[in-house]
Amino acid sequence: MPKAWKKSARAIRPDGRSVSSKHFAGVPDRVWDHPKFQRLPSNAKVVIFAITRRNFARNNGQIAFAVRDGEALGLGRDATARALREAEAAGFIAAVTRGTFTSKRLATEWAVTWQKVGKEPATDAYRVAEPEIKHSPAGRTTQSGWTDTKGPSASLQSVQTA
Repeated sequence: MPKAWKKSARAIRPDGRSVSSKHFAGVPDRVWDHPKFQRLPSNAKVVIFAITRRNFARNNGQIAFAVRDGEALGLGRDATARALREAEAAGFIAAVTRGTFTSKRLATEWAVTWQKVGKEPATDAYRVAEPEIKHSPAGRTTQSGWTDTKGPSASLQSVQTA
């Protein structure tokens, strides 16, 4: 005869969900497996995980994370700032409200882009195609597509004479 299941000793919230002190912060497979995420430096991934850990699904877009918060992760201020820029440029996080350091010390409020912010749908900004970067023969990277064969001064002279 099978054992009878014990009733859970967990408390139940008014909305019917159980009360738990444990928080689960997950990164979906579609984010984890994305080529942009795989190419990110480790510090940027650490910052994304730290912001995701502070995300409780209802506060997306209001997740405070400042450069000083990176110190708890073992990152310096410069490394944290660089990691935030890289993660934002890749489209995995977005700054909703920029922080200030003048009269009030307010941290930047972030959102993870794979979840909705309030009633707005998720942007999944990391899925946007990257602009095609063309390399000029002189080794300069350009996004506009112009080719630089003799350096920038030659390009300016050709524009001025035309």
